[in-house]
Amino acid sequence: MISVIIPIYNSGNYVKKALDSALQQEVDKEIILIDDFSNDGTREWLDESFETQYEISEKNIAGNEINAADVKSVLVWQGKIKNTSVSFYKNISNYGVAKTRNFGVAVCSGEYIALLDADDWWEDDKLVRQMKMINKTKDKPTNFSNANLISCPNCHE
Repeated sequence: MISVIIPIYNSGNYVKKALDSALQQEVDKEIILIDDFSNDGTREWLDESFETQYEISEKNIAGNEINAADVKSVLVWQGKIKNTSVSFYKNISNYGVAKTRNFGVAVCSGEYIALLDADDWWEDDKLVRQMKMINKTKDKPTNFSNANLISCPNCHE
C-alpha cells in the first residue's frame, strides 16, 4: 500500500484538484490530509466541501488529539472516498510544511510514501508508473519523477 500525504496550508483554491488526482490513482492507497492551521478560510472550506463534494462512507468522527513528530494535531474524521481510506487531520498550530509532512509519515501505514503538495496534482497513472519502476529497481532506496511547471501569474494574488 502507498500512503499519500497531503499537507495543506492556505490552499483552498487548489486542494480539491490535488485530492482528486490522488483518488484517481489505481493503486492500493490511503490518503492523509493535514491542514496546518490555515487562516484564509481553507479550514472552513475543507469542513464544508468534504460533505458536499465527496461521498464519504464508513465515516468515523474522532476528535482525538494526536502527538507525533513534534506536532499536535486533531483527527477530524476517517472514512472512505471511492473505496480509498482517507484521514483528515487539523494541526492545533502552524508547524510548517516539513513538520506537517513528518506528522503524516508518523501516522501513515503504507509500505511506500508519496508526497503531494496541496497546490499540485498528479497525472492519472503516476503512481502505477512509479510502482512499476520501483518493482524493476528494488535495490534502489528512492524513486522520483519529473514535474511539469504550469505558470499561473494571477494564482497567488
